[in-house]
Amino acid sequence: MREALFRAHRPLDGWNHRLVTPTVTHVATRLDEVIPVLACADRAAAEGRWAVVAIAYEAAPAFEPAMGVTPSPDQTPLAIVAEFAASAVTPLPNAGSTPPEAPAARLAAR
Repeated sequence: MREALFRAHRPLDGWNHRLVTPTVTHVATRLDEVIPVLACADRAAAEGRWAVVAIAYEAAPAFEPAMGVTPSPDQTPLAIVAEFAASAVTPLPNAGSTPPEAPAARLAAR
């Protein structure tokens, strides 16, 4: 993953931003790797970085072993976490909002 784009359904007053050049990308290709890879997103947020997460349907048994899914024949990763520096978050043209506060600040408020 080299970049992530977020576009709101209402482009003029939604959160429309681009994250470019992740500092690190974590990939789970086996079920036993899914939870540890997702933990990387929590760690990144706690340290003030942004994390973009993609989870495949086939990762369901990592959360609930009773979920029977057919493995993907094309070796699609089960989970991907890309970490981005806060400076990598930029508003898209015509975006109606500014970047929200850093992830660590949101976590501290909980």
